[in-house]
Amino acid sequence: MHLLWVVKRFIFQKLAYLALLSVGNAPSRSTVIEELIHLGQHRRFNWGDVSHFIPHLEIEAQHKLLQIGQRMGWTVEEIERIRRALKIWEAELK
Repeated sequence: MHLLWVVKRFIFQKLAYLALLSVGNAPSRSTVIEELIHLGQHRRFNWGDVSHFIPHLEIEAQHKLLQIGQRMGWTVEEIERIRRALKIWEAELK
């Protein structure tokens, strides 16, 4: 395994862990799951720079959250919070 890749992966895993810690003492389940979705997205990009794709990745994450929330029977408030976030990110692309 290439040493640079190992170092990038290690750093990103630590940053992802810190991101989860930074959401507060009692993050909502949607917040935790969204951060895990983002972790998967970064992994899909081989831990590279995704800064140019942030709005697209956020939209993708909100769609996944909606699917999960609807399947799991989350509250109307939780689903609406996700829909509002989705609209905000979609407006970023316009």
